[in-house]
Amino acid sequence: MEKKQYSAATITYVTFIIVIGFISAVALFENPSNRPWDPWPFLFFGTLASIATSLSITFQSYLPSQGVIQISSSFVYALLFLTHPGAVAAILTLLPVFDYFFNRRKILTVLFNIGQLLFSLAIAILLWEKIGTSGGLLITTPRILFSALFVLVTFSLINHVLTNIVISLATKTSFFKTEFLNRKAFYNEAAVITLGLSMAALWTLYPPMAILSVIPIAILFATLVTLSKKESNLMVRQAELATLNELALKVGAELEMKKLCGSIVKIVTDSMHAEASLLAFYDGDPRLMNIQATCNIGKDEEIPRSVASPKIDLHSSKHIYISNGFSESLFQDFPLEKFTSYIVLPISILNEEKGILAVFSGPQRKPFDATDAEALRDFGKFINVALANAALYKNLKTVQNRLIEVEKLSAIGMLVSGIAHELNNPLTSIIGYTDLLYGKASDDRDRKKLEKIASEAQR
Repeated sequence: MEKKQYSAATITYVTFIIVIGFISAVALFENPSNRPWDPWPFLFFGTLASIATSLSITFQSYLPSQGVIQISSSFVYALLFLTHPGAVAAILTLLPVFDYFFNRRKILTVLFNIGQLLFSLAIAILLWEKIGTSGGLLITTPRILFSALFVLVTFSLINHVLTNIVISLATKTSFFKTEFLNRKAFYNEAAVITLGLSMAALWTLYPPMAILSVIPIAILFATLVTLSKKESNLMVRQAELATLNELALKVGAELEMKKLCGSIVKIVTDSMHAEASLLAFYDGDPRLMNIQATCNIGKDEEIPRSVASPKIDLHSSKHIYISNGFSESLFQDFPLEKFTSYIVLPISILNEEKGILAVFSGPQRKPFDATDAEALRDFGKFINVALANAALYKNLKTVQNRLIEVEKLSAIGMLVSGIAHELNNPLTSIIGYTDLLYGKASDDRDRKKLEKIASEAQR
């Protein structure tokens, strides 16, 4: 699988954001704020934000989520008004790290997220110190409320602008076509800003009230997670059915074995969102296998055609074998170090164990599990039928070729028989008339000539 190459402008921009984020972190930790390093709101809201981030993982079984429920932002927004800016910066640094471990983000993405969050926080803190109050978020006047609202909106806008700029650079599309102000993002930010302000105000008035306010948020979050999970499961199943249909149409229409094997590994790799796959058949000797087709394994000239058979027990796992170990190699004489997980399906052709289909994944994909095994088992039903049809077609072509050869030999025999018959009639006449002339000849020289004619015609 090819790695995506980013432009120089994208790398420069990301590096710049990371640097100013680091500078912002230093400024935030050294900020002479009147708000003390209060450990209780830091522990309470920081823990809730971390839990919310860890729970906001994907519900699709093949790729990390591209958009998660951002309830964790509300706890950060609340913390912004309750403790020292350095404590808020510490939480904003931890959240992308949590996101990395649970959602498998790229390191560069994590560093960029930390940089943009810290820079946005620095601007927000600067605004709050200019137009806010040092006495907490006691909403005694509309001015304090609107000041806090303005600070959070500014924080959100800066964060979104920085994100959409990098999206624009990476995808080479206009900034205004990156859905900067889409309805979903607006509703999400409005909700988390409202929740953040409410929790900060309640904590300032009486901390237990903020704790009670988390209960309806937790219920809402659990409901959204449940609905999202069910919807994602339906989407995954729909995608699997569409893939099965595509697989049936493509491989069912292909009868040439080599092309069919190539189509199988390509379709299975794409449908399972894997990194690579290969199809190998036994080579008479069960200890050896011939690799029939590969997808994203490497260059064709670097792939051996014959390898030692895997020493794995396919029967102990109901004919699907999953390995998520970094050190367990499928083929001893064909190392595949760049893959961290693989799943193996036995292949049968006409009720005979013929080989295996192996699918591989790297660190960017979640390890294979029972859901992947079930999907591959469904694919295997179509694959076995398609390979059986291709094998029957190959046998039919072999028999047809043999029949053609037999018909050729029969035609040649008939031709030879006809030619012999056509030659036999005039030669018989030659031999007969030669015998008659021999009886009437008196000269020995004439007799010898007639004997020569008769013997040659007889031969």
